[in-house]
Amino acid sequence: MVNSFQFARIPAIHFGNGIIARLPAFASQFGRRLIIVTGKGSFLNSQQAERLFTDLKKDGFVWQHFIIPGEPSPEIIDQSVNAINDEKIDLVIGIGGGSVLDAGKAVSAMLYKSDSVKEYLEVTGTKTHPGTKVPYIAVPTTSGTGSEATKNAVISQTGAAGFKRSLRHDNFVPEIALVDPELTTRCPADITAASGMDCFTQLTEAYLSDKSGPFTDALALEGLKEIRKSLVRVCIDGSDTGTRSGMSFAALTSGICLANAGLGVVHGFASSMGARYDIPHGVIWEPSCLLQMTLMSGIAEEWKC
Repeated sequence: MVNSFQFARIPAIHFGNGIIARLPAFASQFGRRLIIVTGKGSFLNSQQAERLFTDLKKDGFVWQHFIIPGEPSPEIIDQSVNAINDEKIDLVIGIGGGSVLDAGKAVSAMLYKSDSVKEYLEVTGTKTHPGTKVPYIAVPTTSGTGSEATKNAVISQTGAAGFKRSLRHDNFVPEIALVDPELTTRCPADITAASGMDCFTQLTEAYLSDKSGPFTDALALEGLKEIRKSLVRVCIDGSDTGTRSGMSFAALTSGICLANAGLGVVHGFASSMGARYDIPHGVIWEPSCLLQMTLMSGIAEEWKC
């Protein structure tokens, strides 16, 4: 007997090395006026970025480019949205790590709204977002959060009165998740490790969640197999596209799993710590890793992962 479960919608997923070259074709389905959201360095300094912007220009796209230097705050989202004014935008594209993808997701949801994103955040906000947005394509350049497959954008404010809260709606799932493992080869070892621990924790907590189901369990186990094979190796040799591909798959599955099965106490603790102090999620995971690895060693033996 299969117990009752539910499974939320996911983006159209396109996964493969070099698939970033198809981004202009995917974007053309929505229109020619774009907002492109990126981080401040790694992707912008790559040959892939140079080719992408050349191809977009050649194909007649026009765009505004926003750079997200870290975890998105309400001020960063509001400033980005206000810079657009009432100009028509057909599509938002986020290319970067989890913070960039969350920022792009929030911008796509807040275009043409006059109030602050802070008003719509869970717990801290006072309004319910209607779910209207501009179409969004998410392109990860790290392997961690799985934001390319989720319906929420985490917005942060650091300090004594800080918070990490989500802007969330079923409609905020990206239209397309374009996952190109080659884009992660420029990710430094420390960020690769921290992102990988974020991914590992999400898969573990989703598998152990009392909200898990047969689909999430199957995906979580496949993701954990890739973590086991790839995480240490990719931190040693970041140019290995095979292990990069494994981690990109694990991160994608972790996003799908958390969206459907939820997370656990470690993520809750890390959110509180990250609101008070400027500490990346994956770094906070480290004190809890021995416990989680002990739990997962039993699961791996049972399932021969």
